[in-house]
Amino acid sequence: MKNYITLMASALVFIAIAGLTSAADTKPVTLTGTLECSKSTLHETAVCSNVLAVKSGSAEVKYYLVDNDLSKADHKNVCMAPMDKVSVTGTVEEKDGKKWLTATKIDLPAKAP
Repeated sequence: MKNYITLMASALVFIAIAGLTSAADTKPVTLTGTLECSKSTLHETAVCSNVLAVKSGSAEVKYYLVDNDLSKADHKNVCMAPMDKVSVTGTVEEKDGKKWLTATKIDLPAKAP
């Protein structure tokens, strides 16, 4: 019984350290691409949300923006017409085979006069 308790305590410590390490490895990135609506433009979802399409060589990688106040505020600018040269800073994580970007800063291109 004593060995079992020691083993379980060691496993919990290992899990806690692994969780802290993976959280610390999440560093902000800045990506630039075309900001689009997942509903109106891409026809992928039933509700509006932002997707940043980034060219990576000859392929295109889609980053689905996590809904937060920042991404919701900028959605009106891209809902019906995609916007090129948008830079988004935030953290990326992969869930269910998709890349999810939690935006902390969104830079839209300057409008022509």
